[in-house]
Amino acid sequence: MLNQPLLREAMEFLVKNPSSAKFEEVTYKRGREPGEWTMCGSVSVKNSYGSYADFERFVGTVIIDEMKPHYLVHSVGGLSDKLCQLEGL
Repeated sequence: MLNQPLLREAMEFLVKNPSSAKFEEVTYKRGREPGEWTMCGSVSVKNSYGSYADFERFVGTVIIDEMKPHYLVHSVGGLSDKLCQLEGL
């Protein structure tokens, strides 16, 4: 299900260099509405020096509409780990 280009695009305003994003441990859980999924994972992006930073947790939603996924990332770092735990992911 993971569409890395769309996920990178969804992180555009949340991380410094979204085009360099690497993802790990991306998991999904069905949401309350049909075609809606909660998504949690870890992301690492290049910093200002060109090195990859440590992986940070992120949480978001994937909505599949007419067979096309739409990604929305709610949070990177901070409370993301706790939110993923609360979702069971």
